[in-house]
Amino acid sequence: MRTPLIPEEGDPKWYFVRNVLRIFEKRKMRKIVSKPKHGVKPLSEAITMLKVVILAMCFETDITFVISELKAKASLKKFTGF
Repeated sequence: MRTPLIPEEGDPKWYFVRNVLRIFEKRKMRKIVSKPKHGVKPLSEAITMLKVVILAMCFETDITFVISELKAKASLKKFTGF
């Protein structure tokens, strides 16, 4: 059985994840990702995919599990900014 993804205030791992995900909301990061030499289009979908992959990596779980948790939990959607 997998551990559910429940954001907790004060937990160092969730604090780290929140700060990393906030980086993707910055204008400078969006400009870097959308540069022609990187070829990442459409930008909003690419940012969403990167956020999901980072969540999966930080909590050592499958991407499909992260997606199902995001669909099921409003608190996780709010925390991650989806």
